[in-house]
Amino acid sequence: MDYSQIFGKDAFECFKNAKVVYMITYGKNGEIHSRPMTNFNDNPNNEIWFPSYRNTQKVKDIENSPKTLILYPGKDKDKFYEIVGEAQLADKREVDDKWVWWYLYWHPEMKEYFWFDKTSNHPERVIIDIKPKKVKILDKKDIAWVDDTYSTLIPKKE
Repeated sequence: MDYSQIFGKDAFECFKNAKVVYMITYGKNGEIHSRPMTNFNDNPNNEIWFPSYRNTQKVKDIENSPKTLILYPGKDKDKFYEIVGEAQLADKREVDDKWVWWYLYWHPEMKEYFWFDKTSNHPERVIIDIKPKKVKILDKKDIAWVDDTYSTLIPKKE
């Protein structure tokens, strides 16, 4: 599906250039979980995807509630974009294909020696697909910085 009606030129370009984005999911009691994610996606007009493992908090949250936010910096250092989307876990074929791509992205030198078995069942590997619904710009004052295990950010409660 083409989501191009959602993204203006600046939001699109900033997303394309963002190497790290922040994925926000919601726990069973509505608590916010945020974490930095490496962004391999260069087009927010498609589904936005991330590799993960099944036994993670983000996957548990998505299984509980598909609402997911993606935050990334705008052109102005005091601005951020927030993508509101719905997440789902991809089917086995997509997981196998994208995991191979993801692995080779990080280890291109392994292409000649690639041992990754695409046909095996790897039940812990998942792909999170996020379908964007809308994007809005946030001011820095609308963002709360969190420094627990790692630095991350979340939108302040409205």
